[in-house]
Amino acid sequence: MDHWIYFLGLLRMASCLANVPYALHPEEATFEQALDTCRRDGFLTDMAVEEEAAKIISLLEDTHSNAGGTLQFWVGLRKSKLDCVLGELPLKGFTWTVSDSGLTNVTRWWAQPAETCTSVLCGLLVVEYSGKKVTNWGWSGSSCKEKHPFICRLNKKQSAEERPPAPECEAPLIFDHREILPVEGNPNMLEVHCMSNETFTLTCSPDSKEWKAGAGSSEIVQLCLACNPGYTKDGMGSCVDIDECEDRPCGSAECANTLGSYECKCDSDMGYAQGEGSTCVKLTTPSAAPASSGAPLFPLSADPSPRVTDGRGSAPTPSPQATHVRGSPPPTILSPGRPTTAGAVVIVESQPSVLIPVLVGLLALAVLVAIVCIAVKCCLRKRSKNLSREMEEKSKETVALKSAENQKEIV
Repeated sequence: MDHWIYFLGLLRMASCLANVPYALHPEEATFEQALDTCRRDGFLTDMAVEEEAAKIISLLEDTHSNAGGTLQFWVGLRKSKLDCVLGELPLKGFTWTVSDSGLTNVTRWWAQPAETCTSVLCGLLVVEYSGKKVTNWGWSGSSCKEKHPFICRLNKKQSAEERPPAPECEAPLIFDHREILPVEGNPNMLEVHCMSNETFTLTCSPDSKEWKAGAGSSEIVQLCLACNPGYTKDGMGSCVDIDECEDRPCGSAECANTLGSYECKCDSDMGYAQGEGSTCVKLTTPSAAPASSGAPLFPLSADPSPRVTDGRGSAPTPSPQATHVRGSPPPTILSPGRPTTAGAVVIVESQPSVLIPVLVGLLALAVLVAIVCIAVKCCLRKRSKNLSREMEEKSKETVALKSAENQKEIV
């Protein structure tokens, strides 16, 4: 019975609000459904000014039934997923959906919202009655998926005849949008406000009866989603490639833009190769000198790491500590022309003092293996002879036994 009294009271409230800039919707809806419904004629009401809050509370008193209790209504307060609940702020980190603003002259919280930085919370107006009199009221944060009645704020007083026609397109489905507002005076245009603070305008196509972002595609489901690295959104919400070469990331080297990235083209004729990131690496190559001059044949850089330049640097200065001396074996060049993982050619001098002991060790190992093989072979041969001798002796014993048995049978 109390439920029906409450429902009839809400219907009476809705009918009494026909001449005021508010519309109470007694049907229960989620927060998103309440937002969409209110956008037809206005927006989910805010209560940022004392005068507006007093009007709403007065109307709730005048139209409420005599039954006491506590009622809850959706209002246009919301905390986005990326924001945190901040207890020191008047709105605790919430903002008004109509303006995306946290400014307010009213601070009335029924209960402190749960502290979170990862969940979306929506605002409820909690009203406590004693008979028809409102004895207490305030805001409360709740899950946006709960269903409650809600209060809309109308843009202006309009009769059914004065209201603009409904758009020909169905309500658009857009991920990660904060709110979708109609453009005043044009029912076939919508403003999409994304959680990323981007704003796009949708137009209802009279031909396809689909919403389009500007003159672009009707694929608007991902309009508010972030683009992949190396891409950005254009005015129609499409992800387009960023030309990173405009910022000259390669210095004086040539930059080539690619889809989602870029490449630095190094001058191979000048001895440069692509290094890590956007750098060009100078390749170290051997330089020849006349044998009669006594100069080093293969000067090497004392620094084993490659020199990182902008693609047009000078060659490294040879170090006398890493030069080749006449009369000694020439240096060994490992994979000439092939860059290492850092992009430099490796030139390493051979080490004969290390090579000779290695060869001696290998030779000694080969001799040891040969000796072991000969010893094993001799042991096997000796064992084979012993086995043959034992077999012959057993064979002779067998023949002797048979001869003795035959003689006994003859006797």
